[in-house]
Amino acid sequence: MGEPASVADLFTEDGIREWPDGDRRIEGREALRAYFGGPTPVDAHR
Repeated sequence: MGEPASVADLFTEDGIREWPDGDRRIEGREALRAYFGGPTPVDAHR
């Protein structure tokens, strides 16, 4: 399946990911790589 953080490669260098609910916004490929490579919400509560 690969590394989850590699999904950041699908974004441009200045890519932005926003969620429709709430105020979550991630800007930039490296920030996206850190987000997708970090613990999942389930893992964070263990």
